[in-house]
Amino acid sequence: MSSLISLSRLIDKLNEFVGRWVAWLVLAAALISAARSARTRAVAGPFGIQLVQDWKRPFTKLSFEERQELQKRLSQHGLYDGKFDGKIGDGTKTAIMTYQAKVGLTQDGYPSMEVLKWLRQK
Repeated sequence: MSSLISLSRLIDKLNEFVGRWVAWLVLAAALISAARSARTRAVAGPFGIQLVQDWKRPFTKLSFEERQELQKRLSQHGLYDGKFDGKIGDGTKTAIMTYQAKVGLTQDGYPSMEVLKWLRQK
């Protein structure tokens, strides 16, 4: 009978450990996801995973509305045929690089304020 109790306690401890481990993994995944979307870095530190400062970008970041405007203006130039959803995917990047080549800018594909200003002028 005592071996059954010991086995039961062992299973309880194992369940507790697995539950904590899964909770930590879920937290780590959420932090990494937040880091990616916020352009921050997630690093492992002495107290677990921590978010650090915003990444330095080689361009001025656009707001959601400005990214939508960028897509609309690229579409007006016949360079983009996707949704105006403010999400910068491969289609938007390709359109940006094509436009940058057309007007003599560095072809980096970044959705920058510089590209939007050029599009607003034309």
